[in-house]
Amino acid sequence: MRLLVVDDDAIFVQLVAKSLVRQNYLVDIAMDGQIAWEMMQSQVYDLIVLDIMLPKLDGVSLCHKLRQKGCSIPILLLTARSSSSDKVAGLDAGADDYLIKPLDWQEFLARVRALLRREGAFSPAILTWGALSLNPKTCEVHYADQLLALRPREYKLLELLLRNPNRVFSCGAILEHLWSFEDQPSDDTIRAHIKGLRQKLRPVEAEDLIETVYGLGYRLRPVEEHPLVEEVPVVQPSSNFAQIDELQQAIAAAWQTAKPQILEQVAVLEATAHAVQASILEPQLRQQAIAEAHKLAGTVGSYGFKLGSQLSRQIEALLQDNQSFQPAEITTLQEQVTELRQALSAEAGIHSPRSANRLSNSAFSLHPANTIDSARILAVDDDPQIYKILKRVLEPWGLNLFTVLDNHKFWECLESTTPNLLLLDVEMPGISGLEICERIRNDSRWAGLPIVFLTAHNDTETIQKVFMAGADDFVTKPIVVPELVNRIITHIERHRLWQKLVERDGLTQLFTRSKFTQDLGQLIQTAEPQQQSVALIFLKINQLQSINHRHGYQAGDSVLRQIGELLSQEIKVEALIARWSGNKFAIAMYGKTGLESLHHLSSVIQALSERGLTVLDSTSFSLTPSTGFAQYPEDGKDVQALCCSAECRLAQSQM
Repeated sequence: MRLLVVDDDAIFVQLVAKSLVRQNYLVDIAMDGQIAWEMMQSQVYDLIVLDIMLPKLDGVSLCHKLRQKGCSIPILLLTARSSSSDKVAGLDAGADDYLIKPLDWQEFLARVRALLRREGAFSPAILTWGALSLNPKTCEVHYADQLLALRPREYKLLELLLRNPNRVFSCGAILEHLWSFEDQPSDDTIRAHIKGLRQKLRPVEAEDLIETVYGLGYRLRPVEEHPLVEEVPVVQPSSNFAQIDELQQAIAAAWQTAKPQILEQVAVLEATAHAVQASILEPQLRQQAIAEAHKLAGTVGSYGFKLGSQLSRQIEALLQDNQSFQPAEITTLQEQVTELRQALSAEAGIHSPRSANRLSNSAFSLHPANTIDSARILAVDDDPQIYKILKRVLEPWGLNLFTVLDNHKFWECLESTTPNLLLLDVEMPGISGLEICERIRNDSRWAGLPIVFLTAHNDTETIQKVFMAGADDFVTKPIVVPELVNRIITHIERHRLWQKLVERDGLTQLFTRSKFTQDLGQLIQTAEPQQQSVALIFLKINQLQSINHRHGYQAGDSVLRQIGELLSQEIKVEALIARWSGNKFAIAMYGKTGLESLHHLSSVIQALSERGLTVLDSTSFSLTPSTGFAQYPEDGKDVQALCCSAECRLAQSQM
């Protein structure tokens, strides 16, 4: 389901979007009415969440304009004013419902579900197809009585098919429904998600539930072809609460370890409050207290102490804003510090029903699985308590956490861990997280590394600084477990997809030249201390140009594709293989001399010259490729030197 949220408050619109994304909706954002109008001309939405007070085109006018055009999409108006005139104006303009800010999130989500049901988009409250059932409220999927652990995109794909059970969806239609404007992947990605969903259905023997209609797309296989279970019980979302109990126990255990150090931080604040009262506060103690309050604001909330987090923020703000304190401010500081210690005397965990509801969102209906095998997370934060929290949160999902407490050792740790994602704090002593982020983006080796900030500040200025530095995302402290895990997994999967697209030649599926040269450089670095040789071979298909001219480029592409397959199959030793340029391939072998590598390549050359290749019209070609080789370290001690040497021998072989 694709929703459009229109609001000019950047922080509020992100909160609304987050709450909807957690319910597995696809959300687009517009910051003014005119942009929203333009977006709706090119995209179909299932519901619009619309603020009344907007720049350029206000919400009531936009609503009226949409209804005049005949648009029947459900519209939920948001207003900060509770006057009857605003409500009447909005409803008269064609809005279906309204809510007054600040929002109660449970009520907001319930209104969204109700509007979608009213429009017919939601059909029943629980979507079923044979023995399969999907509950949009809890984001749980069951087959018979067995819970299925789906990734967010797999869940959305299945929901799309269940809401339109008789429709065939092409790859383009699936893209339109499930991906945002700026994040449009290829058709191969769609097929990969279909394959992944079928694999999740295989353990319950339902992998054939999704049918491929060749040449058209995908649909649900008709129910009569997919036998029903005699009775499918309605499964209550009790598993969510069981997971919350497990999380509570884990948080409580972590709190017992962290409590002494955190209470030492509170003692610094108590000493500061005493010094303020006695008018003997030194600048150094004041700065230390600000730093400790800042750490506590992000840490204690993650242990379930929401009040403690709020008090820490207030103490930090009070100390930052005042060089000298008025009597009332001194009293306030003492009361807040006292209340903070009292708040932290309770047991750690989830204390309020609302917190429990928050933690029982969609991510907790996804069981930790090995979907992110061997992924490495490098976290840089000056607060050791954050590391303990991250370790407990990330390791059950197969995410390996590496930590850097001293950010001066960051580059050394980066090189040794080669992470898949970087977690940074904004404010740290020495080098700030923003500065590290900027340096990463200016380093060609690491520029594509996903970077997520953990910050206790969610003000507009900080958010702007984070993104201007080059961050991919940010998560506010205290950490909300489902949100953090979902974002990390999403960024890692997106980066891996991007790497695949960048590192693989689209025609032959061999490495690209840039990936090959990078890996060849690493082979040389490995070979130097081991005193091993590295062989580089260039293989050139001389007849490709004439094949393109005589038989068309499609025939030439077929030849290149078959050569790529032949190289991958016939070279029996471990080797790097790449398409170097249009008609040239590159092969590198570790621990082999140039002549040894040519011997391993001889079967490929023989197959090309004797058997030849067959293209689409059954035409066969016998090919006589040219080769040139170079050997490390005799012919060169770096990538460029080896390539030049191999090019020279290749040119000589063509004379």
